[in-house]
Amino acid sequence: MNPCLLTGGLGFLGRHVSACTECLVWDTASESPVNLRHPPPFPAHCRGVVHLAAVSNDAACRTNPASAWDINITATVQLYLAAAAAGAEFFVLASSEWVYPDSPHSHREDSPLVPATLGTYGLTKWASELALARIAVESCPLVILRLGILYGPRRPPVAAPEKVVAAVVADEPLTVGSKLTGRSFLHVEDAAAAIAAVVASPVPGTYNLGGEPLSLDKIHVIACEASGQTPVLSESSPSTPSQRFIDSTRFRSTFSWSPTSLADRIHSLVATYGTA
Repeated sequence: MNPCLLTGGLGFLGRHVSACTECLVWDTASESPVNLRHPPPFPAHCRGVVHLAAVSNDAACRTNPASAWDINITATVQLYLAAAAAGAEFFVLASSEWVYPDSPHSHREDSPLVPATLGTYGLTKWASELALARIAVESCPLVILRLGILYGPRRPPVAAPEKVVAAVVADEPLTVGSKLTGRSFLHVEDAAAAIAAVVASPVPGTYNLGGEPLSLDKIHVIACEASGQTPVLSESSPSTPSQRFIDSTRFRSTFSWSPTSLADRIHSLVATYGTA
């Protein structure tokens, strides 16, 4: 079977996707860097695209919104058109839960979007979804994945679950905005397995892709139980939790996928961060 083209293949998620999917990697950090604003011809032997590359840090998007717009939207549209013209069989866009507003209730794919409330990154992802949906052709089915917040074993810790677990393992107190802040956190290995399932049998549509909803205080409790440490988790803004959850039922039923339990993943992170 011919490989797929994987953009952003050397990033946190991309490295895991490339480990479970046969692919050709395009990345700005590769030995032969690829700039998506000025890409080489689309590789005709690639049967489809998994497009992960993006300016995905909201602060970076705010600092240089023109670059974020250019890469996250314009370059994405150009890549889809090139793939479709070359006969690609599918195009997978990694979008984000950031297209949804904060809410204590889980968002489904048909939940109302409120562009005026979005940050710059979320706005570029929302716009790229709309742009691709407008130009998509039947011969190159479009799969949009609204990913939850990714976490996994990386040093230094980046995502909230990683920071909470690392602090617990080190037996250090940690201050967060609100303990009730929560997301449908998604382990990077579960995300990669989900994308591999899409590549194996792409079904066009828009899908939420997240793990089980969990708050920071619950992650802290699980990490304390797993490590035997009991450092303090304190709050600076207890009355203003940031909550954004996504319902992944549609993806689970379509692709016969389910994430590993977050408790098991937290135990694994405790073991990782407990290793010097």
